[in-house]
Amino acid sequence: MIIRPATKADTATFQDIMKSAISGICAAAYGAKTVAAWTSDDNPAFHFKIPKFAFV
Repeated sequence: MIIRPATKADTATFQDIMKSAISGICAAAYGAKTVAAWTSDDNPAFHFKIPKFAFV
């Protein structure tokens, strides 16, 4: 494993991972429509920040 500065691609990949995880965990409890609204690209509150450095 190496440590390097995080890239825009790292951020996009992390966002996709978080969307998938939230969808998988929450869909049964809250419904697919609600989860889709949460994880929508139009939702300004749904943004996760990654550290300045990435482990690869």
